[in-house]
Amino acid sequence: MAEASQAFTRARALCVELARVTGARPMQYRLVAPIAQSIGLDAAAADAAVTLAIEQKWLIRSGERPHTIRLTDEGRHLTIINGYGR
Repeated sequence: MAEASQAFTRARALCVELARVTGARPMQYRLVAPIAQSIGLDAAAADAAVTLAIEQKWLIRSGERPHTIRLTDEGRHLTIINGYGR
């Protein structure tokens, strides 16, 4: 249960950082690695966070490694709930 909670925390943190970097504007793709590094995630943790965020419909991924991500409308809403943009 703690692992699941940590996974969701990391996925949400990735979305919030992506929102910060993009100004929460729609259709703004960014490379995963710099976003993940800025919140202290290694490559494996970043991959897991991206996968979970995609499953939750918070992110869309494009391309192969290094892949880019963007927030969905649900992801942008999530970042507001979690304190970005207030």
